[in-house]
Amino acid sequence: ATASERTTTLSRAEICELARRGVVTEHTSVLEIGAGAGLFGIVVAALGAKKVTLTDETMELLAANVEASGMTNAEARRLGWAIKPGVERVADSDDSDDDVNAPFGDWNEVVAFVESLAEKPHMIIGSDIMYSQNKTTMRALGDTMAALADENTAIVIGFEDRGDWGQL
Repeated sequence: ATASERTTTLSRAEICELARRGVVTEHTSVLEIGAGAGLFGIVVAALGAKKVTLTDETMELLAANVEASGMTNAEARRLGWAIKPGVERVADSDDSDDDVNAPFGDWNEVVAFVESLAEKPHMIIGSDIMYSQNKTTMRALGDTMAALADENTAIVIGFEDRGDWGQL
């Protein structure tokens, strides 16, 4: 049997395990979080993923790039990060009092986005999405990814260490 014939009988857990090893098949659904211009997600779509959903808060450039790519297995959708209600927010040395007390994203929008998905993604990817390294932003990113994922989802994040991780 060919590799594609073998994957037709794989369970969700098995597809996610392949994703954790960096294997993308025609059965893999991928969500790029904080896609920006969308290059990473467009490349994954070109590699043959079943579906790639590229998300960001600002859509103009992302939507234009996804359309220009011609990838019929890719779509651009708006998704902002949010902190799950009931989570205590702790001040960060980079946060002003106003930042700590201000709402961060809309959790109801995150929930509605998750509910709109046909299935949770097998893989969540992100590239250079942790440039605003404060506790509030990291908490919103973590809470949003937790809502998007299940126990099998592979999460692959690439970032540049800018030397200020000790502050978190």
